[in-house]
Amino acid sequence: MIFIDTRFEELARKNASFSDARYSFVKIHKSCMAGIIVSSKKYPPTNESFIKKHIADGSVFVSLVDKYTVEENAVRNLLEIGARNIIKVFLGTPVRKGGHVIIDDFLDMEEKEFLLEKAHLTAIGVGSFECPVYLLDVLLEEIAGFVLEKGDAGIYPAYVNYRIIDDWRNMVASMPLIGQERANALYRKYNGRSVIDVLVDLTDPDKNRSGFGLIVCERLREWFGIPDGFNIGLEWKGDE
Repeated sequence: MIFIDTRFEELARKNASFSDARYSFVKIHKSCMAGIIVSSKKYPPTNESFIKKHIADGSVFVSLVDKYTVEENAVRNLLEIGARNIIKVFLGTPVRKGGHVIIDDFLDMEEKEFLLEKAHLTAIGVGSFECPVYLLDVLLEEIAGFVLEKGDAGIYPAYVNYRIIDDWRNMVASMPLIGQERANALYRKYNGRSVIDVLVDLTDPDKNRSGFGLIVCERLREWFGIPDGFNIGLEWKGDE
């Protein structure tokens, strides 16, 4: 089933496919800022409990960006509620002009910044597309095919030739938003220093004030249960 938030009901007027029975326009619960949820289940994501069930079932959460809804915090919200399969879709066809990427009349960004944004999304496991409205049904039905036929969005881990690592990389890799590649990069960066040094830095809000570093910091602090104003050693670091 493809659930579309009622904010985007106008899509049905621009693309006849959205009138099909496979699509359902519902008011997606406010705890989730997704514009679309592609699921193998039929229960509507209209309350927090159902949102959690969709996450557990491996549904795909789509953040839609158009001239009416520029949700800068949607991806962050989806990461915070634990969604595993997230896609950000810019509704429109990009035009490159004068070193800028322009999508309709809602996005005008330097090419470098646009590239970096997509790189950051990729780094945190979020797919991103630019898609005109008349092809959005094609994209969604392709995603639905994976969800319905293979489960959990048809996402399978790539083959990795693992070896036993007698250090903290595997432990850190298992933490939210880290993974093996980032753990390896941290190991090189910290040059064999103890894992507590790494965790102190990753969970320090003063060292992670923006971007992906801030998202990881907040997620790890929540995962470890670190209260506001304290460091990972539960020492008070707030204002005296």
